[in-house]
Amino acid sequence: MTIEDNIRVVRRLTDEVWDQGNLDVADEIIAPAAADPGDGMFEGGPESLKEEVREIRAGFAPLRREVHNIVADETHVTVHSTISGTHSAHLSRFPYPVTGEEISMRGVATFRVVDGLIVEEPWSSWNYGDIAGPLSAGVVRRYVSGIWNAGKLELLSEFVTEDHVRHHPGGDVVGIDALSSAITALRVGFPDLHFEATVIPANDLGKTVTRRWVMTGTHECVYAGIEPTGRAVESTGIGISRFEGGKIAEEWISRDDLGLLAQLRD
Repeated sequence: MTIEDNIRVVRRLTDEVWDQGNLDVADEIIAPAAADPGDGMFEGGPESLKEEVREIRAGFAPLRREVHNIVADETHVTVHSTISGTHSAHLSRFPYPVTGEEISMRGVATFRVVDGLIVEEPWSSWNYGDIAGPLSAGVVRRYVSGIWNAGKLELLSEFVTEDHVRHHPGGDVVGIDALSSAITALRVGFPDLHFEATVIPANDLGKTVTRRWVMTGTHECVYAGIEPTGRAVESTGIGISRFEGGKIAEEWISRDDLGLLAQLRD
């Protein structure tokens, strides 16, 4: 096989299998597992690759893989490409609630080709922060809009861990039930509350996300022992969320409680 033949084989992987979703092509270009176990997604032969591609294409549909550069020799082909799509389904590799976020991840992968078949991917490097960062930020956006603004507390377990800890003024709130009670108390006091949040992911592979917000609402029920005043209020704050397993495990909150209470008192 020539270098050009090897490149054509790998282009079928990137263009037909990944980009077009034609999984049957894998049977034509991937070595059987018994021939050479290799490593990674090729370890189980064509079926292993199909399973991987099927899940990722479903999780980021419509998925696109764009090739930028290819270099090759008699045995190896190295590809520089970008994978992009919309987060549309839950994935085991990225166990976040569905966010609808657009992702675009660049990477370089090297394939070993023997007798016209890909036998392994001995080296690859992908910037997974390009996926984890946007997905973590998307979780925080949905957490704010769906839980705090819309009051869908039945969805809380999708966004925070069972042992979630919220550090905020007045002491820690520990666990989903305690967090649900805290959200309910605020929403009862201000039934029309709305958080306008700016979400900023850190450059740490999606481990932390910062948000700052302006909360508005009308004081229509008892809050912090203060009888309803009917006043429109505005309050600011900032929070840092730490992620574990695609969910928010811990939060650090700083907010202007004194400023809020001052607006409720004569």
